[in-house]
Parts: sequence; structure tokens; C-alpha cells
Amino acid sequence: MSERAQSKLEAKRELLDQIDSNILELLAQRFLRVKEVAEIKLDSGEAIRNPNREHEMLRRLSLEAKELGLSDLYVTKLYQRILEESVKIQEYQVLAQLKGKQTLAIKKVGYQGIESSYSSMACNEFFDLRGEATSQVGYSSFAAIAEDVAKGNLDYGVLPIENNITGPLNEVYDLLIRNQVAIVGELEYHVKHCLVAKKQIDLQSVERVYSHPQALMQCSDLIGLMGKAQPIDANDTADSAKQIAASDRDYDVAIASEEAALRYNLEILKKNIANKSNNNTRFVVIAKNQELGDDRVRTKVSLQVSTGGDSNLLLDVLAMVRSKGFSLGTLVSRPHPHKNQETVYLLDLRVTNHSTWLKTLDELRSMLPYVRVLGAYPDHEEKHLNLNTLSKAEEPALQPAEKSQKIDYKNTLPCPKELGLDKKPYKLSSRISKQEPTVLQIGNCKLGGQHKAIIAGPCSVESRQQIMDVAAQVARLGGGILRGGCFKPRTSPYAFQGLGYEGLQLLREAGDRYNLPIVTEVMHPEDIKPVAELADMIQVGARNMQNFSLLKEAGKVDCPIMLKRGLMASIDEWLSAAEYLLAHGNGQVLLCERGIRTFETATRNTLDLSAVPVLKERTHLPVIIDPSHASGTWRYIPDLSIASMAVGAHGIMVEVHPEPEKALSDGPQALVYPIFEDLMRNVQQYL
Repeated sequence: MSERAQSKLEAKRELLDQIDSNILELLAQRFLRVKEVAEIKLDSGEAIRNPNREHEMLRRLSLEAKELGLSDLYVTKLYQRILEESVKIQEYQVLAQLKGKQTLAIKKVGYQGIESSYSSMACNEFFDLRGEATSQVGYSSFAAIAEDVAKGNLDYGVLPIENNITGPLNEVYDLLIRNQVAIVGELEYHVKHCLVAKKQIDLQSVERVYSHPQALMQCSDLIGLMGKAQPIDANDTADSAKQIAASDRDYDVAIASEEAALRYNLEILKKNIANKSNNNTRFVVIAKNQELGDDRVRTKVSLQVSTGGDSNLLLDVLAMVRSKGFSLGTLVSRPHPHKNQETVYLLDLRVTNHSTWLKTLDELRSMLPYVRVLGAYPDHEEKHLNLNTLSKAEEPALQPAEKSQKIDYKNTLPCPKELGLDKKPYKLSSRISKQEPTVLQIGNCKLGGQHKAIIAGPCSVESRQQIMDVAAQVARLGGGILRGGCFKPRTSPYAFQGLGYEGLQLLREAGDRYNLPIVTEVMHPEDIKPVAELADMIQVGARNMQNFSLLKEAGKVDCPIMLKRGLMASIDEWLSAAEYLLAHGNGQVLLCERGIRTFETATRNTLDLSAVPVLKERTHLPVIIDPSHASGTWRYIPDLSIASMAVGAHGIMVEVHPEPEKALSDGPQALVYPIFEDLMRNVQQYL
């Protein structure tokens, strides 16, 4: 090129640079006006998004573009993106106001990999948009991020959860299931993979290709065309670029971002190398606690649900949420973390407003054994307006699938409103929200409705020989569930407190050997999750019936909970305690009457048999009776057991011991094997 031509070219480039600077300045001014508009909307309560205005604006700009000789399609796409960013800015201002004020504290955020990895860049984009100052830390694994968020060591974690080429990241979904974290945001990040090397080389001469396993899968077509190239896993895409830069091998390459190539001074051999040109990864932002929502913000709700092995329930759920006007986003199934042959479902719903959603959540909890809200957060998936149509009338809503059989309670039980249940402080545990009886699946045993079972075992797990011996007798005589205390609440601090986790392992071993599900008591919130991984049911004891911290944690696990009645609790107080479990997502609740404290001293407690018919009127939850703790004396237990079953209890829980006189706890109320065998014979007619 001649000097004159070069000079002209440079002059034109300077003009373009000036125009680009002007465009940036105008964009900055536009977003400043957007924030001012948001403040007015906040004060007036006006909705953040006005689809009709956006539609009219795009139509006007499209016409202006044509008059200026520009592509109306290009201008429309450009402004669709600008509008999306404007809406996000306004929505985050709403959420910031809900928190009370714009926080100036620097938030600690974890992402997987090192700087210039896609997780790092997604992290920057998300928090830049929110206007929050962050201190960012790279982690070697997704699991470490989730764990530190759950422990409170990180304010936020950024995790990739699905890619439109390789699908869902099952590892991340499993981490959401196992950890008590909440999704508070999402970001769809456009991934532009590049093939990078120390120098320009022919693709057929490439020997090894380094990158994160996900990136290698997303670019598998190109790798397959490179002949002898061997894929090598790296911690993340940026780390693969770093390794190549430090290597003395000239024919090794990496799949990484253009930013990583610039950071490590590498040559870009080829851009946009993914199997699909439109390669997008959805990232979620997790925190220890959920953040507040608002009807003015487009909301996505992520749920974790279990159907108790009945996959048809999922169809009922999908029909129901459709009938409410919600749309389904992602639906993923994962194996249950500690229940064989059961599935956990994770689904995203786009909800219309929070009040409708909260009512729907109550309905879901009445339908399903376990519902956990993983998060309710701004829905920022791209949803551009269609220039060709204004808002269409909504399609007719689908009605929920009809049940094959409906139980008629009108002829047998009073109407819930006649009982005044609509005025009670509990609603999820009440027959107002659910009339069909709840049936619990406890291991291989069903309990509730028409299903009844006998729970038996020692007060405390004392040794391997003792629990194996008792389990053998419980199984032989037709017991359904094996009980055994591992963590014992004792009146005296000097009494036997249980074997703890060692006892739990022995109880699990005995249950597995004799094919019996197991139940044990938990006293501390931090023990709920590890015990739930081994036990088939967790017992919340009478002294902890109103330990609300314990109830909240128990409500977060997908494991049946036996809730014992407090020593001096009314039935309404008992059901209100059960409400804590259901309100936190766990609908698998079993009520256990174990006697209440009265003026009578002839027995340890006074067994309230009338609680059973009263509860059957008020709640859909199953109820059993513990005559052992009610009487405190083995002689009364057989008769009280028969009375319990005759009055309509779904089962009894009795204590059995090979040598009650040597028992380390509650020996006087434990049955010896011959009496237990006689009891089992007498209650068979009720099972």
C-alpha cells in the first residue's frame, strides 16, 4: 500500500474510533437515564417492563433504520440487546431497594478456575450489572465452591449449570441437591471457544489438545478432524492456555477464550470452534440464603421435588403449574442421594407473580412428599419481542389430570371449615389444604391411609450383638420398621447418652441385614443431614417438638420425619410444629402420640388415645402411638397397643430388648421377646 493510501486509511480509522467513542458515551448517557426512570418507577409502583412500549420503540427504530439505509434486522437485534440490559439494570435496582439499601460491603465470590476462564468472565459480567463490589476467588472444583457458600465462607458462588451443546452439568445439579444453598441469580453467557497455541501450526500436526472436559466435548467435531490429536483434561479453559504458554512442546494446543490467549501471549489458530456456532452456557449464582423477590421483576423459580417413587405425580404437577399460567424451563432428573430406585426432579418455572406463586407452592407441598425451593430470582434468559405480533391471548389453561379414584370424606368426616380449620395457624398440615391422606414411603414400608406398620426395637443401640439380635426378632415377628436410639436425650447428664454415629452405623447394618427400614432420633440441627443419609426416617423427640431450629433443618431434607408430641403440648401446638416441617419443603411427616404430662402419677405419662380421631379430622398426616413412653411399664403396653390400633392409629412403636434388666436406658418399659411375640399376634387383625 502506498504512503498516501496508508495515510487515508489511518484518517478513516481515526474517524471510526471517534464515532465508537461517541457511541459509548451515548450508551453511558442512555443507561444513566434508564436508572433515573427506574427511580420514578420505584416510587410510583409502575411495572418495570412495558412490552407495548418496547414493541412500539422497536417498530419506530426499524423504520428509521430503513430511512438511513441501515439493515432494520441488524438495528432491531442491537436494540433488543440494549433493552434487555436496560430492564436488568432496573430490576436489580428494585431488588437492591428491597434489601433496604445499596450495600457497599465487598462481597466475596467464588468461581471455578483462574482469571480469564469463562466462569471468571461470567462472574465479572453478573456482578458488574448488579453494581456490587466483589473480591473474587478462583477454586479448583465446583464442590469446593458449593461447600464454602453453604458454610458462609463465600457470599456467592458462580457455577455453570447447563450448556446448549452438552446439556445439563449433572455434577452441579447434584451439588445443589446435597448442599443447603439457594440460587439468587442466573446469567446466560455466550461462549466463544478458540484454538490457541504458542505459534501458528497446521491443525493436522497437533499432538495434544488441553482444556476443561466440558470445552473438549463442546468442540469434539474439530478435535476429531485433527487426526492424531489427543484430548487432555485441564482444570479450566484458562488454565489450559496457561499450561500451553509454559510448555516447551510446540505442537500442543488449548481450547480457551480469546481473553486467555491475550493474557498468556498465545496465537489464535481458529475462532468459534464449538460444534454449534451459538454456544451458550447458563450460569447460576448461589448464596447461603434466598434473596427477596418482587412482582415487578420477571421471576424464575427453581425447585427440587421428590415423588416418592410415583412418577405419575410429576405429570400431575406439570399439569397443575400449567393451569396456573406458569411456563416450564429446564426439567432435569437425578438419582436420589440416599434412596435407592428413587429420583429427584429439578425444574425451573417462570412465574407470573409472587402471590400466585406462593399459593401454588402450598398446593405443590400438598401433592408431593418433598418440595424444596432452590431459589426465586430474576429471569434473565433472552426473550426478545416479536416485531410481527403484539401480545397474543393466552392459550386455554390445561386442567390438572383427574385422579383415578377420589376419596369421599363427606359421609365420614366433618367438612374442614365446619371444624374451623380455616382459622387455625397451620394450613399445610390441615385437611383444608389436602383431604386425601398422606402415605409415607419409609424404605420398603408404607405408612398412612390404609397402610399400617409396627415399629419396634431397643430404646438405645448398645452393641452390635444387641441390635442384631433385636432386629432378627422384629423381622421374624412381622415388624415393619426397626427403631433404635443413637443420640439419647436423658434427664440426667450422667445417664447413657447413646453411641452416636457408631450406633447409627450398627443400626443401619442391622436394618440392611434383616431388610428393615430404620428410624432414630436427632437432637442437633447439624446432625440432620448426615443422619438422613443413613436413616430411612428421622425422629424428632417430644422434648424437641418446639425446637424450631431443628424443625427448620429437618424440613430441608428429603427424608420422612417422625414428630413426637411434646410432654405438655396441645394438638394445635403439635400440628403447628408439623407446619414448620411442611413449610420448609418436607411433606413426609408422621405424628407420634407418646403421652402427655397430667396430674396422674400411676403411669409415666397419660396416653391420649382421643388424639387419634381428633387428628384424623384435622390433618391428612398419619399418626402412630408410642405406648412404651406413655406407660413407662412393660405390663401395660400390650393392652395399650391393642387400644391404639382399635382407635384407628396407623401403627404403634414399642421398645424391645433381649435383657431389659440390663438395658442402658428405659429398661422397665422394654418388652422381652415372648411378650412382644404375643403382642404382635394380637395386633395382626388391625394391620
